Amino acid sequence: MGVPSGRPIPRVMKNSGGTGWFTRSHSNEQARQQFHRHLAEVLDNCPDDTLGTVGVIDETSCLKKGDQTPGVQRQYLGCVGKIDNGIVTVHLGVARGRFQALLDADVSVPRSWDEDRQRCRDAGIPDEVRYRPKWRIALDQLMRLDAHGISFDWLVFDEGYHQRRNEAATASHKKRRQKCLI
Repeated sequence: MGVPSGRPIPRVMKNSGGTGWFTRSHSNEQARQQFHRHLAEVLDNCPDDTLGTVGVIDETSCLKKGDQTPGVQRQYLGCVGKIDNGIVTVHLGVARGRFQALLDADVSVPRSWDEDRQRCRDAGIPDEVRYRPKWRIALDQLMRLDAHGISFDWLVFDEGYHQRRNEAATASHKKRRQKCLI
């Protein structure tokens, strides 16, 4: 989040209604929870849409040189279409009518980083942040959002998440199945 680092606050945080919801005393997790609760209210107030609320799971990558950026290593990077040095992040977004927002994002910590806890500490990765397959990161994001009142009528993702779609649908809607598009 931008405030403690001295960087500008992203527009979605400035313009998502109201002020003061983020302070320096918040931990990252507290800020995430408060942001999710706020966006749940925003989504509840969006006009009804024939398509409903659409969740979008996707990952992105960033080419990086060096070896100290959290999660950087040689791995497949979609941004360049090949294996190179960089990071991968998993994102969950939402669209409802004309409203669109990024709801959650996590760095994919590679297994090699997870096995080197000192390297993780040196890069600022807390001990509780461990390697998880990307599908698991997305599933955890869905469960966090569900706990804060955000659910989806549709869930879209690429084929990399296809095999785990039933777990994702169950996590987001415990009593009803959602439609999934690949």
